[in-house]
Amino acid sequence: MRFPLPTLRARHRRFLLGLVLGFLASAAVATVTSLGYFSGYQGKALDLYFWIQGRARAPEIVLVAIDDTAFERLNELQPIPRDYLAGLIRGLRKSGARLIAMDVDLRRSTTPAEDNALIVAIRGAPGDRAVPVVVARTLSAEPAADGEIRFRPRPLYDPALEVDSGFVEVPKDDDGFFRRIPLIVPLPEGGFFPSLALVALARLGQPDTAGIMRTLTGAEPIVLSVPSWDEARGRLAGNVPLRFSAEDDWKINFVGPAGSFLTIASDAVYQLGLPDQEVAPDNPLRDRIVLVGATFAESRDAFPTP
Repeated sequence: MRFPLPTLRARHRRFLLGLVLGFLASAAVATVTSLGYFSGYQGKALDLYFWIQGRARAPEIVLVAIDDTAFERLNELQPIPRDYLAGLIRGLRKSGARLIAMDVDLRRSTTPAEDNALIVAIRGAPGDRAVPVVVARTLSAEPAADGEIRFRPRPLYDPALEVDSGFVEVPKDDDGFFRRIPLIVPLPEGGFFPSLALVALARLGQPDTAGIMRTLTGAEPIVLSVPSWDEARGRLAGNVPLRFSAEDDWKINFVGPAGSFLTIASDAVYQLGLPDQEVAPDNPLRDRIVLVGATFAESRDAFPTP
């Protein structure tokens, strides 16, 4: 079918006009987005996505909760007694945990005996199964000469605990919700300091902590070898490269509301650490990543999320 020349010209003009309008609209949206005007809507859209997704499976991770029952039994002592934390680590090691991450404040010293008990438990007794234990650090912000902000990890009560450690601070969005996390933050003296999540994942991928820290002092983008998860077989798979930079904004992939992760009370795990306590070979902690943290009310470790 042939069209008259005026009709073709009109269609051509409409086509070009559509292209120009589409380009201008795209440029306007990109400009407004870069200025942060849509950030609130993006956050709410992410909330809607997680609400629609519902609860996802995350069998590779188990939570050990220091709950109100445990806190009351410990006479509501803070910081949490170090011999109690040592008992948790012994119980998790006996249960066959693959990695232990402790989101517990270890900055202040207590008694020499209790402080040393935790370090001994983390190191493990001769013949114990090797289990990486990574611990939480908090950060202090320091303005640099170039006007940028650098961060320094606050010291723990013993430098031996700082070898495998990462920060746990999470930036808050304008509406007060927590949806994202940096994997690394810049240090005042150069290089980067990793988040607790990144250290835990990297330690699963390689046993050399010094090698991980050397990688973080190199040029960007940073490449770490980390394990992947085989969904079909329900187990950790081979290592894959993870590339990222300090400016990357990593959205947290929430698996669901409270209760989505298998959660075990800390008192039950502490009992497993007693010398005369037998542990079943097929227990739910075996070969799992175990996160230890406080859920008792006075910990104030609860935040709004999608």
